[in-house]
Amino acid sequence: MQLATTSPAGQPQKNKAGFYLPNLDSLRAIAAIMVIVSHIAQYQQDLFGKIEVHLVGRMGVIVFFTLSGFLITYLLLKEKSEASNINVKAFYLRRILRIWPLYFLILFLVYVVLHWGFPEIASLSSSQTHFTSILLNIFFLTNVTFILKLTPFIITPIWSIGIEEQFYIFWPWIVKQTKVWAIRLIIGVMLFMPLIRLIANVSGSLLHIEALQTASRIFATTKFDQMAFGGLMAYVGFNKKIHFGKFILHLEWIQKKNVQLIAILMFFVLFWMILIKTFNPEILFYPLCYSVGIIICNLALNPQTTLSIETRIGNYLGKISFGLYLCHMPIIFVSNHLLKHFYQNMHGLAAYFVPYIVILPATIAVAAISYHFWEMPFLKLKHKFSYQTKSNGK
Repeated sequence: MQLATTSPAGQPQKNKAGFYLPNLDSLRAIAAIMVIVSHIAQYQQDLFGKIEVHLVGRMGVIVFFTLSGFLITYLLLKEKSEASNINVKAFYLRRILRIWPLYFLILFLVYVVLHWGFPEIASLSSSQTHFTSILLNIFFLTNVTFILKLTPFIITPIWSIGIEEQFYIFWPWIVKQTKVWAIRLIIGVMLFMPLIRLIANVSGSLLHIEALQTASRIFATTKFDQMAFGGLMAYVGFNKKIHFGKFILHLEWIQKKNVQLIAILMFFVLFWMILIKTFNPEILFYPLCYSVGIIICNLALNPQTTLSIETRIGNYLGKISFGLYLCHMPIIFVSNHLLKHFYQNMHGLAAYFVPYIVILPATIAVAAISYHFWEMPFLKLKHKFSYQTKSNGK
């Protein structure tokens, strides 16, 4: 990561894989590492005292959601501009080829191989094999299983995968509309989801109805508004400006150096405030998302971006980040199970750093193997359903 007065990384580029937006793979890698570190740190809470380290993972997921909304929307807008239409069926097939192979492999390994082949280990992982859990996760209602505590412990991160898949169901139909109507619908999603969460939360609290309280918790995890804001930033970036009635939001304004610096400063201030729980984190997640959206817009599209994070290592980790995200919890579990006595006999700083030294490289290795030998054969099929080859992992 570095600060730069000028950077060619701000321009959309062509590479051997096709259209490419710079910095975004490295940003995805950072978000994945945030999630992994937060889950390792949950076993070491005494080191951090009052700092709520697990919230680092929540913030990493916000980056994922906002980035996903931005990139998906930008690529759909590019397709619409160049092909004069959006092939929604092809869009769904591309999503299936990107998400489903590893996702369903993980479900198979947990629900079938682990449960039937290693029942003792499965019981330690609190693995749920209830039919409801399997059925809901098969149909990507992972936020529901997560709130109902039906998700097996070692695959709890799948809660966000289902939310993205739910988002993809309706999002291309929004982008397919005229620009005016699409922007109205995007703003509607941004306003509607927080309102629904508030209504469900207040109703459940006042009426003491368990179903409403459960619905409130489900809506609390369903961050369509964060992805929608990423989509809104993509509209600004692609069209250079968008209209809100008489008000016009220009890309030039977002790309001003002082706006960039404010967004970066706001991100780190909010990051720290969330970690020490100065306020309710749920309230602070909203402005954090907005700062992330502005940062993403500059990282991807601004030739004068103040912040540049483009690196070869970051780009590679970003490409395998789906595997990093889905595989790290099983690796943490296996590591703690097999090396439990080894960890317990360590003292001092070694007790805190050795788990990272073991788990992070192991996760990267497993994700790399998954990417090259399992995911890649499916990814190579994506070009058959695209008007041009996509990059940035989408």
